[in-house]
Amino acid sequence: MSPPARIAWALELLAPARGERVLEIGCGSGVAAAELVAAGCEVTALDRSAKAIEAAAARLGRRSRLICGALETADLPAAAFDAILAINVNLFWTTDGAGLAALRRTLAPGGRLALVFDAPGEAQAKRIGEALGANLAAAGLAFDLRKGPGRLVAALARA
Repeated sequence: MSPPARIAWALELLAPARGERVLEIGCGSGVAAAELVAAGCEVTALDRSAKAIEAAAARLGRRSRLICGALETADLPAAAFDAILAINVNLFWTTDGAGLAALRRTLAPGGRLALVFDAPGEAQAKRIGEALGANLAAAGLAFDLRKGPGRLVAALARA
């Protein structure tokens, strides 16, 4: 079965390579993480919800490291990930950027970050893009905002 359009587009943007260390934030039931594992990536999946982590564990088994908790307090080593993916994680556009500081710390030099949102409407997609861009700039990350199919909006950043 193909992943939903937002996940397929997010993975296309991230362009994971075999052997890369990838962190997925807000992994939900593990659909994107399973695609990353299938691509040969070493995956760490993080979600605040214990139910989501249980569902991801059922899908992934022992093929990835699963962490239940908040990004800001998770025990993630510095410069540990070649790529980071987050789909519909509001933290990055609704707050002052503290979550982005945690991402920047865990992203390896030259690593990339894909933040993808499926907005409920065009006005919200514009609002998300503007807030996300402001937060990425404040965190000192170079980024490129992209508009995807439908109401998808994304930011691609490099460490």
